[in-house]
Amino acid sequence: MSFVLCSEEDVTDFICENKNKNTQTKTKGDVALFTRFLLGVGEELPPEQLRPELLDKWISRFFLSVTGRMSHLQADKFFNK
Repeated sequence: MSFVLCSEEDVTDFICENKNKNTQTKTKGDVALFTRFLLGVGEELPPEQLRPELLDKWISRFFLSVTGRMSHLQADKFFNK
């Protein structure tokens, strides 16, 4: 069996051509919401510049807050650094 070698550009083009436009719109909205969350809790760095450990922490806190798994009082205590 032989495989055809593909360039990075071929891969990127393939992904872009096959992405659902609704998915792209939702992803942009989700990233914007997460970025607003980070600003709201005093994090100054954008998500792409956070260390992996810190990003994990913030994503976990974000998920907990948006899924409503924490009461208002717990959230205030939880988000204070």
